[in-house]
Amino acid sequence: MRRRLAWVLAVGALLYRHSSEHWLDQSATETAACMASVTGEFPDEGILAAAAAKATLAESQSVPQVEASEAELVSQKLNFKIALDELSGEDGIAGLPPYRTAAGKDIPAGRSPLLQDDSILRFLRQAQGDPERAAANVIEALRWRRAVLPPAEPQGAAVEMLNEGRRYRELGPNRDGDLVFALDFCWGHFYTEEEGPLNVLRMVLLAVERAFEAADAVDHPQVVLIVFGGPPPCIFSQVCYRFLDKYYPNRLKRAVIYPVPYMWATVVSACLYFLRAETQEKISVVSEEAELVEAAALTGPEQLPEDWRGGILEVDARFHPDKALLNSIIMQYLNPFADSGAATEQAMESSW
Repeated sequence: MRRRLAWVLAVGALLYRHSSEHWLDQSATETAACMASVTGEFPDEGILAAAAAKATLAESQSVPQVEASEAELVSQKLNFKIALDELSGEDGIAGLPPYRTAAGKDIPAGRSPLLQDDSILRFLRQAQGDPERAAANVIEALRWRRAVLPPAEPQGAAVEMLNEGRRYRELGPNRDGDLVFALDFCWGHFYTEEEGPLNVLRMVLLAVERAFEAADAVDHPQVVLIVFGGPPPCIFSQVCYRFLDKYYPNRLKRAVIYPVPYMWATVVSACLYFLRAETQEKISVVSEEAELVEAAALTGPEQLPEDWRGGILEVDARFHPDKALLNSIIMQYLNPFADSGAATEQAMESSW
């Protein structure tokens, strides 16, 4: 009884704190009804306390995004190109580092996707309209690509994992024409000790390159992501988010985490404290198949892999996830002394 009372009080506090920010897509009354109707383990007091602390941290660090007018964007683009010329040295754009493709080919930066209008606008938005900062970020992205992508066609474990079609999936266009991709975190078994986080990060890097190339080809540059199979390893999430946010800005239209028990939705939201507020607003946490179809604008439930169908109860009965293992992964997110993944991030620049 004490444990359930602590859960209700903590959820009430978190709902009150975030009601104006719509961290949950349901009212407190609906949440209470779900807690009464859905079976499953309650998060313990340690998880709830840590979640509340992380939610408060995220709240204090959020920075509002200001939209620029059409005239301001034209001015920013012009100033961006001036700044890029100045930062490039005497040769101007021709002096920029070449753009490395996922296939290991180097092409002139000026002809690359990175310096097309849509990409420039995304980097300007990331830099909150600062042309010099946006230009510096583009140059850094060019250098980063040469550091993390191989100089020849990639081979090895990362390519094998990508092609196996289990951890990364392409689900096709939704009813809005946006391409939908999915990551399956395999209920706490996303990678083996032998595979390690470096190989799966490289797999995601190749998947991202493939996904955005396909999205650009259909003129829907932003994508929808479905996250399935429980929480990803904390180190993986933090490293992956950092390079996606920095080098692929504003590419995510919507992400949906599915299926999550209603009683855990607030805890999951608190685990996303390290994401920028703009990114957090794009993320939905849902329990049922119908909610996922709506949040991701899918053409229908048949767009999902068959064994993902049915919502939280059917998926739980099908996969029998180890709850203790999943709880231990969640606690990594809520631990203020957890490994940030800096060493793994640095290792991405090592030889493939």
